[in-house]
Amino acid sequence: MSDTPLHLSYKFQRLRESIRQAVENGELENKLPGERELAKRFGVNAKTISKALTDLTSEGLLVRKVGRGTFVALRQPVAIPAVNRRQFLWLCSEQVDSAVQENFFELARQKLEEHGHQLTMHRLPTDDLGELPERCLPVSLLKHQAGLIFYSVLPSRPLLADLARRHMPVVLCNQRNRWMKLNTVMGDYSRGVFEMTEHLILQGHRRIQLVADRRQPGVIDQALRGYQTAMGRYQLEMQPLVSCSRRDCGPLREIRPAPNAIISLSGDLAVTLKRELTFFAAAHGLEQVSLMALNASGEPGPLQEAITSYDIYAEDLLDWAVQLLFESGPGVEPREIIVPGNLSDRGSTFPIAAPRIAQKVQHVIL
Repeated sequence: MSDTPLHLSYKFQRLRESIRQAVENGELENKLPGERELAKRFGVNAKTISKALTDLTSEGLLVRKVGRGTFVALRQPVAIPAVNRRQFLWLCSEQVDSAVQENFFELARQKLEEHGHQLTMHRLPTDDLGELPERCLPVSLLKHQAGLIFYSVLPSRPLLADLARRHMPVVLCNQRNRWMKLNTVMGDYSRGVFEMTEHLILQGHRRIQLVADRRQPGVIDQALRGYQTAMGRYQLEMQPLVSCSRRDCGPLREIRPAPNAIISLSGDLAVTLKRELTFFAAAHGLEQVSLMALNASGEPGPLQEAITSYDIYAEDLLDWAVQLLFESGPGVEPREIIVPGNLSDRGSTFPIAAPRIAQKVQHVIL
């Protein structure tokens, strides 16, 4: 198999997981060998090793010290009470698809049950800003909770301040807070959209359109960063983000000139878009339109509908969310974990003839 950029991304993912496994099974411990030695050991170049170590450092697995090298992070054992059964809350938005919420919640509930604890779900209405307001949780309910997981919903600043006064452990999953540092678990959405955009560019696409669900601001911010980086690298014109929903794809139909490639920031939305693309292509005189999806919530749609996607796995997100919940406590520094995913090519993108783009891409790669 040739070393195309897409293939290299797969090799990089395997390299990163090989290093992670070597650390977790004790094969690599304390101070890691130098990057050149690791490159020789894993059969890659030192630049790729450096990037893999940077990713694992952002997850908290490694610590890089300037002038000293890279070390395996010292982890304190997670103290989980063996006797007292604790109660935790899973908080999410009423506006997010209930099936996806329930799948994630059930996985998290099972993980806490394994430790003898209880997790209950509360679906709450958000305010006009898409946030959970301060008084959304009764005091009588909070008194009995040992911690909260906010899934794909952002608590407002007053709510966070109230929880901080109560010394309530909080973990944000699939969302990032802008006002204070909190335990946070996010998929690597920026890299995912970068890899998808680059994949389309290398297939000859020039007009690449991002389409998002209106209710995923945390994902959108990161995705835009990856899209802008990829389009800027190949000196292509960036398109404004288009917001749609599974019930209303009208804004997409109004884009001029029409895109020949679409990246959906939601797996479920991508399923709807796929059904629209035949009519969309015919209306704009296109033979076909490539489609990719950022599968940020582990929806089954892209797999079932054969849509090429960058998949963030629910198990990985929830393992970290539960661990951070147990580690939280007075004096413990909050952590932000970025969980990598994988690009799965399921044949929903098509190469197009674009000699100028191909020449420009070749020039950039060289």
